[in-house]
Amino acid sequence: FVKDEWVPGSKIVYVKNGDYVPRSEPASGAAGGKVAKVDRVEWVYIPDPATTMNALVNGEVDLWETPAVDMTGQLKENADINVEVIDPLGTQGWFRPNHLHPPFDNSKA
Repeated sequence: FVKDEWVPGSKIVYVKNGDYVPRSEPASGAAGGKVAKVDRVEWVYIPDPATTMNALVNGEVDLWETPAVDMTGQLKENADINVEVIDPLGTQGWFRPNHLHPPFDNSKA
């Protein structure tokens, strides 16, 4: 895919690269030949989880990569939505306190 459009804070659009030739071996995880099965991909940024859920329910987006945990129950109740665990190891969050301000400016904190 190649970048076609980019709207900062909103979306990025990729289109199929007509010059791409996949490797001959079958796809296997991150290795092997990758065959593009769609002509265009839009990666839409929606910062609010409720808005994202409504966009999914209304068919405005096709995938929500990391839905809010408290909304998965509602998503599972919708017969038109398939909820799956893609990565059983989950994701890792980060906590970065500002060490310039109390109480994190104290090394004992």
